Amino acid sequence: MHLALSLVVFLLNVRRKTYSNFKHFFPSVLFVMFFNSLYYYLFKHFLLWEFNSPFVKVKYLRALYIFFIMPHVILLYLSEFPSRLYNQFIHIVKWIAISASIEFFLFHKKQLITFHHRWMIFWSICVYIKMYLFSYLLTKKPLMIINASIASVICILLIFKPPLSKGFYEGPLLKWMKSVTPYRTRRKNALLKVGD
Repeated sequence: MHLALSLVVFLLNVRRKTYSNFKHFFPSVLFVMFFNSLYYYLFKHFLLWEFNSPFVKVKYLRALYIFFIMPHVILLYLSEFPSRLYNQFIHIVKWIAISASIEFFLFHKKQLITFHHRWMIFWSICVYIKMYLFSYLLTKKPLMIINASIASVICILLIFKPPLSKGFYEGPLLKWMKSVTPYRTRRKNALLKVGD
């Protein structure tokens, strides 16, 4: 199902020729990619939702959504954004409804996405409201949206209270640096002993 969704969003973008708009909407695409990645960083020991598949490893599913599916969704959404205010409202509501329905009925019901630690579809809808509204407004009022995004992250942290345990701030790069540092230290000490 995850791979089928990838194919659908790709073909829709090809059919509607949205790739010509990629440069214009790149900040919004990057914005969504960043906050998706930030979720896995801040909640890596306290996941609120997680993708599942009998065929694809979880880490590859996460990468698929961060770097392929969601950027294509945002590109498609923004490329069809109407100019009139009423139509804009309908457009945003339509995309929120479609996204939440796909997540709940096609993925959550089939356990392709699971909810944890009091997360429910209501919170997913809140995330979609933020994602679609902010990705559009970022092109109009970037500073305001960045500040609002920081505030929303703080709110999520306060609501769900992920444990600030040891290793909370460690990402893949820091873990790699820690694994390399002892080796370099041992080698340096060995060289000093030879020199003595």
